Amino acid sequence: VAPGVALIRADGMYAVSTGSLTYDGYLDAVQSALEERSISAVVSQVESPCGFAGYLLTATHRARGMRAKYGKPIITHTEVGLLSAACILAAALGEITAAPTAEVGSNGIYRPPPKATPEGAFLGGARKCNPDPEMVKAQMQRLYETFCADVALSRGIDVSRVLAQQADSYYAGPEAIEAGVIDRVC
Repeated sequence: VAPGVALIRADGMYAVSTGSLTYDGYLDAVQSALEERSISAVVSQVESPCGFAGYLLTATHRARGMRAKYGKPIITHTEVGLLSAACILAAALGEITAAPTAEVGSNGIYRPPPKATPEGAFLGGARKCNPDPEMVKAQMQRLYETFCADVALSRGIDVSRVLAQQADSYYAGPEAIEAGVIDRVC
């Protein structure tokens, strides 16, 4: 690593408050590096398949705020994979680079099916453990479209381009550049 460049490593699934990789823990490390006068750029090596959706928009808002406040380059690099929430957060931070075979993208939403109601459980609301599938699909679609709009804002591209990629799409190498998912292959 060159003098004046901070290196941050992050591996795993982004979580809200527990686990080895939390949104705030990662962003705190980036912000701490940005606040150092001797640091002129931050490079993060991130290997992450996903993250929890519930806090992601808060994290991306914070990331774009840090990018604007400090004005220093923030580069997220992946050697293996930067998918789903990890890719969305990286887009909010700034430049994204990837190894030629790294998988990047898949900006979608996944919700596991509801669990069966435990015997003897007390529930408030008739659909607490058995939500209307059409309502859930509509909510997931709205959240997906919100995430796509967030990626478009962060990457400076039209939201239709992000929506056209589809949630199950991921890219590698020059194809990732063409899709607007990364800036450089290195």
